[in-house]
Amino acid sequence: MKFDRRKTIVFLGDSVTEGCFALYPTDYGFDTFREPEKCFVTKVKNALTVKYGEENVNVINAGVSGDTTKKALLRFERDVMQYSPDVVVTATGLNDIFRDMNTYAECYRELAERVKGSGAKHIVMTPNMLNTYVHPETLPCSLKVASSTVEKQKDGTLDSIVEIQRKTATEFGAALCDVYLFWKKLYSSGVDTTALLANYINHPCEEMHGEAARLVLDVIESL
Repeated sequence: MKFDRRKTIVFLGDSVTEGCFALYPTDYGFDTFREPEKCFVTKVKNALTVKYGEENVNVINAGVSGDTTKKALLRFERDVMQYSPDVVVTATGLNDIFRDMNTYAECYRELAERVKGSGAKHIVMTPNMLNTYVHPETLPCSLKVASSTVEKQKDGTLDSIVEIQRKTATEFGAALCDVYLFWKKLYSSGVDTTALLANYINHPCEEMHGEAARLVLDVIESL
């Protein structure tokens, strides 16, 4: 993509996009440390700013912790369209693992339709893997969640979500940034991908945010 004028890129996503990392216990269960300065969106912004100059780069982080694709749709006008984006990166899916797959597919297809209708270029960014086992350092207050995400990773639920994203990208002519494939290759090669999650459940460590930034930067540059 040529940055011959100021370009606006909006990242629409969940807690990973927002910049959530490790968890901490609270009197209502647990919450997450928010460190947006370490997340892949900020890393992308910094890299593009260095290369093209601050005057040509406008990167918006529209990540909201806990958001499903349906919730992201509800705030699409407010959090995406108000910026008249040149590029929209959709990075949802992790919080859809407990939803009906047919409903998810409909919502994701609607999201792709909305992006296409806006005239912006669309990058479909698949999620990272979930934990494949309950890590011994998992917070006691989050053990129940950790067990349920292991199940959704191992029973193919997250794989199904990613496949829906890939097919939707093809159908609507969107570019694909396949972060999930990158993680799966690491896992297949024997890497303990659960140890690469800051909360041992679904939030990548900063190193893996760096990898995600590298992958999506390559796609942005190719548009």
